[in-house]
Formats: sequence, C-alpha cells, structure tokens
Amino acid sequence: MLSDEELADATGYQQPSKQLEALREMGLTPLVRPDGRARITFAALTAAMTGAVKPATQRPNFSALHARR
Repeated sequence: MLSDEELADATGYQQPSKQLEALREMGLTPLVRPDGRARITFAALTAAMTGAVKPATQRPNFSALHARR
C-alpha cells in the first residue's frame, strides 16, 4: 500500500476526498479507511499509469434516481 505521502505525490492532492476523486478518475477503486483516507497498492497505481486500467469515461447519474416524476 502506498503511504499517505506517496498517495499525495501520486494524485497531487493532500485532501483525502480529492485523492479519492483523482484515483477514481484514473479508473481505480481504492479502499477507503474509516477515517476517509484512500488506500491503493503500488501495483494498481502502476497499472493505471501505464494504461493497463482504462479510466472511467462516464459516470452514472445517481441524481436521476431521486428525480421526481
């Protein structure tokens, strides 16, 4: 697992919520600790950076589930 410092360096963010957002935009699904901090393996990050994992191009529209008809 990457350390907090390595994760900040890899994502460019110090704030855990921004780190999670950046990792998800890379196509990764990080583990989330109870304190809200992301955890990801070095191998998973490397796969995303080398193109082995394709970034999500479209996100579901969850707000549509709550829209009134």
